[in-house]
Amino acid sequence: MSRWSISDLIDLEYFALRDEEQPEAQLEQRDRETYLHSIKPHLDAKAESESFRHSALSTWLEQMRAQYQKEGGIQAILPGQAFADARRLIGLIVFVIGIISGGGLALSMLMYHGQEPVNVSVYFGILVVVQVLIVLLTLRFFFIRTSPGSLKKYSVLYPLLGELLRRMMDKIIRSAAKHSSGRQRQSMEAVFGIALAKHTLYSRVIFWTIFALVQSFGIAFNLGVVAVTLIRVFTADLAFGWQSTLQLSSQAVHALVRVLAAPWAWIIPPGIAYPSLEQIEGSRMVLKDGIYHLVTSDLVSWWPFLVCAVCVYALLPRVILYSAAMFGQRRSIARLDFSTAGFDRVIMRMTQPAMSTCGVAVGDQPGLMDEGMGAERMDEALSLQGIVSIVLVPSDIIALVDEAKLREVVAKSLGWQVSAVSAIKGETVCDQQVLSSVSDAFGEDAGGVVIVLEAWQPPIVETIQFIKSLREKLGSKAPIAVLLIGKPSGQAIFTQVDRFDKEVWARSLHKLADPYLRLEAVENNG
Repeated sequence: MSRWSISDLIDLEYFALRDEEQPEAQLEQRDRETYLHSIKPHLDAKAESESFRHSALSTWLEQMRAQYQKEGGIQAILPGQAFADARRLIGLIVFVIGIISGGGLALSMLMYHGQEPVNVSVYFGILVVVQVLIVLLTLRFFFIRTSPGSLKKYSVLYPLLGELLRRMMDKIIRSAAKHSSGRQRQSMEAVFGIALAKHTLYSRVIFWTIFALVQSFGIAFNLGVVAVTLIRVFTADLAFGWQSTLQLSSQAVHALVRVLAAPWAWIIPPGIAYPSLEQIEGSRMVLKDGIYHLVTSDLVSWWPFLVCAVCVYALLPRVILYSAAMFGQRRSIARLDFSTAGFDRVIMRMTQPAMSTCGVAVGDQPGLMDEGMGAERMDEALSLQGIVSIVLVPSDIIALVDEAKLREVVAKSLGWQVSAVSAIKGETVCDQQVLSSVSDAFGEDAGGVVIVLEAWQPPIVETIQFIKSLREKLGSKAPIAVLLIGKPSGQAIFTQVDRFDKEVWARSLHKLADPYLRLEAVENNG
């Protein structure tokens, strides 16, 4: 795909989430074949890692979608498609509500029974001045002080539309996924919540989506105002007049109107673009005199000015803000670097050479080579993935750790290198010195941190708090990995992790909503 969309991001998260329930060996074979057959032949040797990630994950997503459609048939639906359908439906609802509300408000101001003209001051004040103030407030609030967090706190429309979008998507998924398995439905329903929870990653994308919906309401509102005004002008005998408690002269009103009409006066003739001084004087209403002395040509001279004012000062800013929202959304998506933990796992599976005993034998030993790779070097994965990491091991098992075996397990499970190993208690209070030393070394001597934990011991509050403290020390985007090991067997500690234990840890760590926190488990006995 040439350009990512929100639907693509949601589907990408969905497939990454679904893969957590699959055997790792099967995933490695599938993703490695995708890389060798569909990505590597088109890979530019000079491509930067970021562009490689974009293109590799794009191809991977297309392959996953094709496989999903093949497995599910015509009834298969992805959460990205459900999101797109929900957004279109909500957009239509918002647009219709805007048309009705704008048209209804304009109609209420254009009711004329032949006794009192339509008050230009009220029409202009409510349908133009108030909207200009709202746009100025929007510019002030959204572009100077705004953050998604403050928007949720102070805005009514943002959380309302966000919740409506989520509920609409849930209904579409539930109705379209009746023939899917229960686990598939749970994954599809969870993925949008995960996208919302990863506020550090997708906050701007979601913000611009909701912002665009708000602006589409404003566009529809003003289209309703203009449409009803024109319909009333051409189908009814309307009269417009102006009056004010303030002692304003006709000359002052004419000067103001002429300035306001400057944006369209160079296109529309002066006699139509705005009322002349004589027409303004002839349409002034004096309560005690009535309207019978006023001239019809003066009373109808106002409507082109009012329609143009709504178009220029109310409708056009909304169109501009909507375009800015679309641009901001595309820019926010384009700025994603796809360096989160889930995407790291996919990239590693694709670039990690798969070993087989089909290579050239040396003496009596069978040769090892990557399937489909010929004599290609085995450090390809590290060249694309290679993060130098600090490994933190609980103090009660660090004595059993063989450093060479640790390096092998970290390389196999994460694709990372090991620069140092430190012992921890697993409690923030006791490990302050370790946290500080890791923070000092991070960025210079290491680019990631691995925490080795025993999976058979359930996650406790102290462990979760330790991970949070480490995140605070390293920053929001630092790669952190939790590497689970099974129950020790004699002197071997890198034993296979029970599937249920991994699921318990996964549920607990998902609550942190940390897109750069990675969970891996030892799959094979070692």
